[in-house]
Amino acid sequence: VSVTVVKALLHEHRYRKRKAQKAQVMGTHPARNAQFEQIAQLKHEYLASENPIVSIDTKKKELLGNFYRPGQLYTQEVVKTFDHDFPSAALGVVIPHGVYDLKRNQGYVSLGTSHDTSEFACDSLLRWWESEQGHATYPQATSLLLLCDGGGSNNATHYLFKQDLQGLADR
Repeated sequence: VSVTVVKALLHEHRYRKRKAQKAQVMGTHPARNAQFEQIAQLKHEYLASENPIVSIDTKKKELLGNFYRPGQLYTQEVVKTFDHDFPSAALGVVIPHGVYDLKRNQGYVSLGTSHDTSEFACDSLLRWWESEQGHATYPQATSLLLLCDGGGSNNATHYLFKQDLQGLADR
C-alpha cells in the first residue's frame, strides 16, 4: 500500500494531523489560594517591621567569550563575534544570582563561575547580608522573609537547600 493511498484513506475517515492542545482543566488544590494569602500577610507584617523582605533567584547562565549578544553599543570599529555560540569555544560560564530587597526596591547580584547550587544561593544571600545593603541597612532585624521561586538551586523539595539555608541561619 502506498503512502498516497494511506493518506487518502485517513482523509476519507476524517483523520487530520493535529497538535495536542492543553485544554483539559485538572482543577486546583483546595488550599492553593491560602498559601498566597499567607505570603501576602507575612509581607504586610514585614513591611511594617524593621525586618527585610528579599526575593532570590538565579538567572540564565551565560557563556563567556566572543559571542554575539543582542543590542548595540557606541564604538569606532566594527564588532566581530563568533558565528556560533558553541560551549566548547567559551572561556567559561557566568551564573548571575540575584537578591532583591523589596522594601528598598534594590537588587544585589553575585556572579558564580561553576554551578548553580544551593550553597551558591546561600552564599549569595550571605554576601548581600554582610554588604552595606543587608545588615548595615537593617541593624535591628531579628528575622528575614525570604521569597523563592522554588526552582533550581532553591528548590523546596530538595533537602540540600533547606540544609544549606539552616546552616546560613545558624551562622
